[in-house]
Amino acid sequence: MRTAAAAIPAGGTWLERQRPAHYTIQLGADEDRTVLQQRARALGLDKDYAIFRSERNGRALYALIYGAFTTPTQAGSAIDDMPDDWKRDNPWIRDFRGIRRAAGQSSR
Repeated sequence: MRTAAAAIPAGGTWLERQRPAHYTIQLGADEDRTVLQQRARALGLDKDYAIFRSERNGRALYALIYGAFTTPTQAGSAIDDMPDDWKRDNPWIRDFRGIRRAAGQSSR
């Protein structure tokens, strides 16, 4: 699956390089990071994805996100085009600003 091409600032991790106003697709979340690492491998993800940590009710929660899109419409089209096994956990669209806030990063 290909993501929409967008200008990405140089340096940092894939997640850090994304523009705050752009969008991604969350493929799932779990309290165990290993579960999401295994899922990423099972889906064949090797780029354009991240697993980030946030907290919910004082507990660690990890989320698997995939792709970078300039609009929610592009992200929605990518979800529509995903194979069924990618849709197992009902993927949804998020913006990188919200992800950075959840992960405790600044939204440059």
